[in-house]
Amino acid sequence: MIWDRSFVRDVVIAGSISFCLIVIGIYRAARRPATDGKTSVGAQVRVDLDGKAQEPIPGADRPSRKSLRQLALEEIARHEEVIALDPEGTDTPAYTLAIANLYSQKVGDHESAAAYLEELIAHFPESDLVPQAFAKLARCYENLGMETTAEATYKRMMRSFPEHSNNWEYARAKLRGVENVY
Repeated sequence: MIWDRSFVRDVVIAGSISFCLIVIGIYRAARRPATDGKTSVGAQVRVDLDGKAQEPIPGADRPSRKSLRQLALEEIARHEEVIALDPEGTDTPAYTLAIANLYSQKVGDHESAAAYLEELIAHFPESDLVPQAFAKLARCYENLGMETTAEATYKRMMRSFPEHSNNWEYARAKLRGVENVY
């Protein structure tokens, strides 16, 4: 049997990867603290920088973790404060789009996201973010089950951009029912 170079290369690569995985497994196993029979399964020992074991933090003293939704709402509030300081600023479209994204993706409030996107399109029609805002707006309406409004948004998008531009073609493809345009 004649050995093909690519076959030999593939075998060497596979062997190298296997070797690395074995070494990593041995390294991880060596770093795990030994159980003395008193430690419950899954308990972790915290170690400081000197390698000394620390006492576990009692549940009542543990800092509370905020939910992703709460963190998103706090970020929205910070963005709204920035917009309030300079409503016509050059960064306002970006902050408005960020707020819409947070509402849509992290909070799940597509109505609020749509309101911010409509505001962006209406107040900053010359912004480079308008094509993105149109696409996200139509998706918000689709997520709300407002198919007619989503179609109207794609038609508005087609009227807003030159015929056969990328944005125009995107809206046309979405109106034709193409799912993955880009």
